[in-house]
This record gives sequence, structure tokens and C-alpha cells, in this order.
Amino acid sequence: MGVWLFLILWVWGLKFGSVKEGWGHEVNYRVKEDRAICISFFFGLREPMAFAEIEVFPPGDAKTPYVKGRTDSSGIFCFLPKEAGLWRVVAKADTEHGPHGAQLKINISEAGNIVDYTKPLIAEHQKFFIIVGIAGWFVGLGGIFLYLQERKRITRTKN
Repeated sequence: MGVWLFLILWVWGLKFGSVKEGWGHEVNYRVKEDRAICISFFFGLREPMAFAEIEVFPPGDAKTPYVKGRTDSSGIFCFLPKEAGLWRVVAKADTEHGPHGAQLKINISEAGNIVDYTKPLIAEHQKFFIIVGIAGWFVGLGGIFLYLQERKRITRTKN
């Protein structure tokens, strides 16, 4: 048995150069459950930012990305932070309207949990945008009312 094993390994070594190189083209993997940070990127009304370019910068390093990648088809990107602190994530995507992007900061605790993160402008000032939107409706309706009143006055003046 030992002689056969030696011969097989010797032939393998002749073919691939060494036993180690024989497995060089094989791809292995291991599934590991850990605390990853997942971010969902989307345009306007929840259209996913599919395959957007992502760069994640670790705390204290604004130039060298910790990881680069792309979102999946649902606009989701996950990474596993190696340390606590303020992480910066940059997303870029091209659309028919031109390039779009987002930048956010995520504060990670020593335990690997999210302490807080920067929210998009609309989320930060949602009440303001609602009030401005309602005021815009009233201004628009007032303009229509005044237009109709003036039109009625001009029609009466002509008759």
C-alpha cells in the first residue's frame, strides 16, 4: 500500500511539478457566520442600486480602502469590520441620467454593533420636506384659484 501511494504521488509530482501545485487550481471555501454590516443602496423610490461600485474605508485611513466591491442585484453590500470606530462607505453607480453616488459613515462599537450612522438627506429632514410639499400644494392651488378669478374678471370686462 505504501509503495502504491508513493508511486501515485511521484507520478502526480511529475505531472504538476509538486503535490502542492496539483491542488493549485482548485477553489475551496468555508462558510462562516459572523457579524457583517450590510447596507442596502437604492435610488429614489426603492429602485436597487444593482452592481454599484463600493469602497469601504477603515477608521483613521481616508485614502486606502479596506475593501472594494459591488452591490448585488438587489443593491446590497456587506462587509466585516475589523475594528471599532467610524467607517466610511462610498457608493457610485452610473445611470441613464449620469453618475450617482452616496457616502455614509458608520460608527462601529467594540462588540461589532452599529452605534449610529449618517442618514440620507431625505431621512434627516423628512418633516421639513413634508411641510414644504404641503405648502407647495397650497401655493399651487392658490395660483390656480387666482388664475380662474382673473380669467372670470377679464371675461366679464369684455362682455
